[in-house]
Amino acid sequence: RALELKGFHVMTACDGREGLSAFAEFQPHVTIVDIGLPDIDGYALAKKVREDDSSALLIAVTGYGRKDDEQKAFDAGFDLHLVKPIHPAELISKISPQLGHPNQNSANTAENAKL
Repeated sequence: RALELKGFHVMTACDGREGLSAFAEFQPHVTIVDIGLPDIDGYALAKKVREDDSSALLIAVTGYGRKDDEQKAFDAGFDLHLVKPIHPAELISKISPQLGHPNQNSANTAENAKL
C-alpha cells in the first residue's frame, strides 16, 4: 500500500508460479519476492527470472537475517536482501534510486510486482 501511495503501480501474486507468470507478462522494473513462497521458494523464482536475462531489480524479503542467507539470496540472483519487518520508508528508499519517482515523468512509471 505504501508504494501505491507514492505513485507506484503494484501488482501482487499469491505464489511463485503466479509470480513467474505475472513477471513474464508484465516485465516489471522491480520485483519483491518473499523467500518463503508456498510452492516455489524465492531462490528458485529468482534463478528462473535471471535465466530470462532480466534486468529487473530483484528484492528478497525474508525473516532470515543471517549473513549466509544474504549470500544465498545474492547467489540466486537477487540484488537486495531485506529482513522482515520491512518499514515502507526503507523499501521506498531502496527502489526509488533505481526508478526515479513515478510522478516525475510518465515514462518513469514502473510496474512493480510484489510476489
